Amino acid sequence: MPRSPGGDRRPPDCARDRPQQLDTWLAGRSVWSSRVYESPAGAFVRVVSYPDGQAERFIL
Repeated sequence: MPRSPGGDRRPPDCARDRPQQLDTWLAGRSVWSSRVYESPAGAFVRVVSYPDGQAERFIL
C-alpha cells in the first residue's frame, strides 16, 4: 500500500477527488468499515476504519 514519508496510508491523488476511484482503491484493501457523513459545512466525508485501529477521512 502506498505510504507518505510520514508513514500514513495514501490513495492515489485521483482517488481523493473521485468517489468511484476511491471505492476501487478501497476494494483492494483490508477495510473494517467505511461510512459517508455530511459535514456541517455541507461537504461529504468518507471515514474509513482499518482492522489495525487506524482511520482516515476522505473529502468527496
